[in-house]
Amino acid sequence: MSTNTDRTIHGWTADGSEIVRYDRSGKWYIEPLPAAPGKRLQVSLADAVAAALLGKHALGRPGGSMFDAKIRKQLDTTR
Repeated sequence: MSTNTDRTIHGWTADGSEIVRYDRSGKWYIEPLPAAPGKRLQVSLADAVAAALLGKHALGRPGGSMFDAKIRKQLDTTR
């Protein structure tokens, strides 16, 4: 059994899809749950942040410093 240390979950969309970043490529994706049909969607950092703000976000994960900063900035401007 192998684990993919290149893939980190940084949040979940409102429908529960995972917001992930692959460290080697530095790309962001929204990946549907295994039970949901569909392909993963490559998104920008801004789109990943927007999706996480509508769903849930997980701060402090490796490779997510810009994601964390943009989430915090958005949360500060809405208060």
